[in-house]
Amino acid sequence: AFFEFFRLYNRGVMSRLVIDEAHCVSQWGHDFRKDYTCLGELRMRLFPNVPIMLLTATATPRVRDDILIQMKLKSP
Repeated sequence: AFFEFFRLYNRGVMSRLVIDEAHCVSQWGHDFRKDYTCLGELRMRLFPNVPIMLLTATATPRVRDDILIQMKLKSP
C-alpha cells in the first residue's frame, strides 16, 4: 500500500500527506519505533512539494515542538 503513494504522487493527484496520531512521531520515535523519526526525512526526499497535515489531540506543547522538528516543518 505504501508504494501507492508513489503512483499518486507521480500522477499529480496526491494533494496532501496526512499523518494521524502525530504524537506518535515524537513519543514512539524516541522510545519504541525509531522509524518514526525518519518520517520527516522521507517526506522531504520523496514528497517535497506535497503539503502535510499532522493530526493529534493529545500532544503536549513539548511534543508538538518535537513533531515540528522531526517532520522538518519550516512554517507550520
